[in-house]
Amino acid sequence: MAGDSFLNLVATTLPLDAFLVTGDAKYKKWIVEYMDAWLDRMMRNNGIIPSFVDLDGKIGGPGGKWWANAYGWGFSPVNPVTGKRENRNRIPRALVGFNNALFVTGDQKYVDAWRNMINSVNSNAKTISGRLQYPSMYGSDGWYGWQAQPWNVGALEVWYWSMKPGDLERTAEDPWVAYLQGRNPTYPETALQRDLQSIRKRLAQVRSDTTTADQRLADNMMDFNPVAVDGLIRLTLGGMPPGRDGGLLNARLRYFDPARKRAGLPEDVGALVSEMSDTRTIVTLVNLNKTAPREVVVQGGAYAEHRIESVQVHGETVSVNSPSFTLKLAPRAGASLTLKMKRYSEKPTEAFPEAVR
Repeated sequence: MAGDSFLNLVATTLPLDAFLVTGDAKYKKWIVEYMDAWLDRMMRNNGIIPSFVDLDGKIGGPGGKWWANAYGWGFSPVNPVTGKRENRNRIPRALVGFNNALFVTGDQKYVDAWRNMINSVNSNAKTISGRLQYPSMYGSDGWYGWQAQPWNVGALEVWYWSMKPGDLERTAEDPWVAYLQGRNPTYPETALQRDLQSIRKRLAQVRSDTTTADQRLADNMMDFNPVAVDGLIRLTLGGMPPGRDGGLLNARLRYFDPARKRAGLPEDVGALVSEMSDTRTIVTLVNLNKTAPREVVVQGGAYAEHRIESVQVHGETVSVNSPSFTLKLAPRAGASLTLKMKRYSEKPTEAFPEAVR
């Protein structure tokens, strides 16, 4: 990479981890200063994040090539295997920095910046052969990589972070979002079945792989990883799977086992998040054990970044005003809880809730 690139935004996860562990303000300061510099660059580049900023801070360097750099907006190399040119910018990886800045500040300006970029890219749509086409790449000859659908990179993340109706419209076709809106009731079953099928498929691929160590790229095995937790993250945590681009977990809820002093749901306890909005979450918790009660600590956010203001269960509302609370489940019992929440209002931390320490 020459100069600065949006790929470097993944590095903000390092100070975020340090901040979550220590709470030291210097790590938050580093993230905010760096991300605000990128927001300024976007503002000066028609709302679009540049992929090349030279060492003097000039967008695009002397030639103004803001789209340059490996994996930048104009990165369309020839695949040596197929001999065909492929459009391979890696804009989605920049989302990590925006997410990390939101974690430490709760400021929606980082979400707004990405939303504005989606709108800015799509504003360059044009009619080609009688059909409206949207760009996905940019190079020395301008926009290219035309496609029939609007450029939608990061649309799901923007909705998840903002919970605004306008952002919801961009994610209407996502099956998980449809489920949360009450339009896809079979999603829990189909999502878990898909993950189970993925495990079987990838294990079969591992067992049938005949390549030797010196024939594999370093990241080849990432496509054979049999661990499949996406459905569980969405259904139990109301979360966004972090993927493999260097970001951390986004979750509406997280659970802890006070009896075993560990993270995760207690033995025999199941959870299902069925609805989320800006200010409320509906989750069903059940204890499948026939004889023993269970206690579970419910936390707002993966890192206690959301405050749970109150819990409504069986028609009764209980005030919480804390990032977490403890629930006792009788044997063979469960309940649907409606949580009133204030998102991104608390200082995030990796420390366990007090009830689990």
